[in-house]
Amino acid sequence: MSIKEDKDTRYFIEIEIETQKVVFSGYDHKLSPRLDRGRQNNPKIHRLLLSRG
Repeated sequence: MSIKEDKDTRYFIEIEIETQKVVFSGYDHKLSPRLDRGRQNNPKIHRLLLSRG
């Protein structure tokens, strides 16, 4: 399923803190439970929200 990109789309990368390497990049709707309002369940990963462009 593809996610429609609009003004409520939020882009992000996930960085492994120990190695400082990007382990995932993606985007989702800002109200999606997958984004969980910026909280991260894994303390070894940091999610960095980005603007488009």
